[in-house]
Amino acid sequence: MLLGDLPVAWRISARPEPDRRRASWNAYLTAGLPGEAVTALALTAEAAEDPTARRYGPDVVIDELLAAGWSPDPTYPDSTMWDPHLVACLTLRTLPEGIWDEDPTAHMPGWQAWAEPQAGAPFLWCAAFSHSAPHTLVAAFAAALTDPRPVPRRALPDLGSPHLTTVTPI
Repeated sequence: MLLGDLPVAWRISARPEPDRRRASWNAYLTAGLPGEAVTALALTAEAAEDPTARRYGPDVVIDELLAAGWSPDPTYPDSTMWDPHLVACLTLRTLPEGIWDEDPTAHMPGWQAWAEPQAGAPFLWCAAFSHSAPHTLVAAFAAALTDPRPVPRRALPDLGSPHLTTVTPI
């Protein structure tokens, strides 16, 4: 499976009972996605009393991004946010083919995220959350993605270099 022409590296899902065949929701994540965001999603799902419950609306995600300095898209201000450099986006829109969960209704919106360092350039990473994914889990993903604290890296993506701040340890 591909997202933005990148192979899916992880699929994280939840079921209300372990022996239930179909997942309540799925998250599809490509390689290149910052590990902190993958970890935050997995740990938040694991810590949830019921990782399938949708207790809050999409505003928890939008609020998280606004607090981190992201801006609403002029066309879809209630559902699409861009980072300050217009490189990364998180949007609640109709999902691409192949993103599914326990709700068989077609054309339902779900969260999608990506980083595209230059318009028309290949994506650095992509993520898609099926329609039934709890917004609180997407908000945890967004919080980790927007965390301004420095993180150690052994290698930096070539295309992302103009948008990265590097700090040399003293």
